[in-house]
Amino acid sequence: MSTTPEPESAYEVGAGVDITKLPLTPEEGFVVSRILGRRVTAADLIKEAVVEPQRAASVLESLARKGAVLRVSTGRAGAASGPDPYRGIVFSMVDLSEPADLSEEQRKRILFVEMNLESWSYYKLLGSKRTATPAEIKNAYFKSSKEFHPDAFFRKNLGSYRERLDRIFRAMKLAYDTLQDPQRRATYDDTASIELTPEEEAELELLAQEKRKVDEAKRRDERNAERMKEQRLKRNPMAERMRKAREYLELADEAKRAGKLDEAANHARLAAGYDEGLKAKVDVIVLQAERARAGTMMKRINQIVASPSDMRDMADELNRVADEVAEVAARANDAPLLVEVSTVLMKLKRPVRAAKLAQQAAEAEPKNPRAWEALAEAAHADSKWAILLRAADRWLHLEPANARAKELHKVGKRQS
Repeated sequence: MSTTPEPESAYEVGAGVDITKLPLTPEEGFVVSRILGRRVTAADLIKEAVVEPQRAASVLESLARKGAVLRVSTGRAGAASGPDPYRGIVFSMVDLSEPADLSEEQRKRILFVEMNLESWSYYKLLGSKRTATPAEIKNAYFKSSKEFHPDAFFRKNLGSYRERLDRIFRAMKLAYDTLQDPQRRATYDDTASIELTPEEEAELELLAQEKRKVDEAKRRDERNAERMKEQRLKRNPMAERMRKAREYLELADEAKRAGKLDEAANHARLAAGYDEGLKAKVDVIVLQAERARAGTMMKRINQIVASPSDMRDMADELNRVADEVAEVAARANDAPLLVEVSTVLMKLKRPVRAAKLAQQAAEAEPKNPRAWEALAEAAHADSKWAILLRAADRWLHLEPANARAKELHKVGKRQS
C-alpha cells in the first residue's frame, strides 16, 4: 500500500461524536486525540510522527468507517488547479459509501446541488446569467439538466440518489419554465434575491474601473481649475472665464446626452466655477446625476432587504446608503423615491425618519395614495395617533376600499 495520501483525503472529527462509545483501538484513540478541533491528512500524521508512515492512511480510513471522523473534500489528485467547489463542505460518509453505480465525484456533485436547491436562484441553478436571452436560457437548461436527467442513469442502481436526482431535475424544469415565460420571469426577477455570476461580477469591476477613471478625471479637472483660478485672480480675464464656462457646459451637455450623468455633473460644476450665473442650470444637472445614482442604490437596497440574513449582516451599510438616498430624494422633492426610501427605513426600524420623508412625499403629491400609506404606517409604528388619523383619512379618501387604510383609520380614531 502506498504511504502517500491522495490530496482529497482530509479528515476531521464529526460534531457530537462520542469516541468513548466507539470500538476504537488504542492506536485509533490516540490519533483521534491528536486531531480534535482541526482537519488533517495522512501526510499531516506522518509529518507529526503520530503513526507509522505505512499506517497513516489505513488508520484514518478505519476511523472514517467507524464514524469517528468525517472525510471532507480538499481537491483531487491530478485535478487542474482552481477553486474547489466543495471547499469547507463536510459530506456524510453514509451517503458517500452507500451502494450505488456512481463515482465519488458524481455523489458529491448530486449532494452539493441538492443542498443548495433552496438558496440558489433559478439563474445559478441553470448556470445562466441574469441578462440571458430566452435562447441562452434554453441552452443553459439543456446543458445543466443533461447531467441530472433520469435517462443518463438508465438501468443503474442509484439507491437514495434516485430521489435526489429527481428533486434536482424537477427544480431545473421549474426554473426553466419560469424563465422562459416573460411574465413569470419578470415577476421572479422583481421578488427573488439573485446572486451575481462571475461574468456579472467582472462587468461590475469594469464599471468600478470606469468610475475610478471618472473620479481621477474629476480630481484632475479640479486641480486644473484651481490653477486656473489662481491665474484669474492675477489677470482677471473675464472673457477667458466665460469661454471656459461655455466649454465645460458643452462638455456637460454632451455627457448628459450620452447618459454619463456623473461626468456631466463634474463638468457642470467646473462651468459654474467660471461663471456663477450658471448655478441654477448646474444644480439641475447635478441633481439629475444624484437621482440616477440614488435609483441604482435603491435597487441594491431592495435586493438586500429581500433577504433577512443579508439585511442583518449589512444593517449599518443599509442605514448609511438609505440616508444618502433620502437626502437626494428630499432635495429633488421626488415623491416616489421618498416613499420608497421611507418604506426601507420602516424595515430598518426607523419610523421617525420614515415619517418625515413620507410627509414630504404627501406634500409634494397630495393625491398619491402611497405617500399617505407610508405616512400612516410610520405614524402607527411611532404611536403618533393624530398624524395616523389624518394620514389614514386621506388614504381612505383616495382608496375607499383599502382594508389596511380602514384598519389604521380605526386605530387612529380610537387612540386620538
